[in-house]
Amino acid sequence: MNRVIVGLAFAGAVVIGATGCSSGNGSGSSAATTPAASDSTTLGTPGGSANSSAPMAVPPSSDAGAGGNPTPVSGSPAATTTSPIDTQIAECANGQIAVTVSPIASIRTHGGVQLEFTSVGGVSCRMIGYPGVDLLTMYGRPVHASRTVRGFMGGQPDTFPDPLPVIVKPGHPAHAILEGSSLQDDGRPCQSAKSILVTPPDLTETHTLEATTYLCDIQIHPVGP
Repeated sequence: MNRVIVGLAFAGAVVIGATGCSSGNGSGSSAATTPAASDSTTLGTPGGSANSSAPMAVPPSSDAGAGGNPTPVSGSPAATTTSPIDTQIAECANGQIAVTVSPIASIRTHGGVQLEFTSVGGVSCRMIGYPGVDLLTMYGRPVHASRTVRGFMGGQPDTFPDPLPVIVKPGHPAHAILEGSSLQDDGRPCQSAKSILVTPPDLTETHTLEATTYLCDIQIHPVGP
């Protein structure tokens, strides 16, 4: 019986000693660590930029549902949206961006093209906002495209009301949707343009591209992945 009492007393002393050690530590949290930094053309009207206070968020993938960006028609990987660390990458400059165009499938009375912005020279750069776009009629008269966040054919997701920054890397282009309607307001067929003038956001270098696009209700959406 005495052996049992002595054993219980010893176990209680061990528990009390352990409790005193753990409570003697003055700090219960470890210091936070800071992540390391990751590694035919003419001069025309600058493309439109977005408000500098645009949120630096990452948009959902293109298959996120209604309001999401349409699937790129090219097989090349898309550009990436920026994180706060990506602001160290310089903005794109004249001579650094090549622009190409490809058709996208029509939906009802709406049709359009996809503009692709590719970094040349092996250097990444940052862009944000709307390209400047004019469509040329058969008589050579320019028709300006309205800048809208999203439209019938695509554009920026509903969860992001303002244009987002995009990092354009070699082999990872950015894209923008240009769309229009095949019908005029009175229901008559709309004429088509055979060429378009495109100026990347915040640049003054304009690219002339051959593409067939409707001239009614023309909208250009912000650059995105």
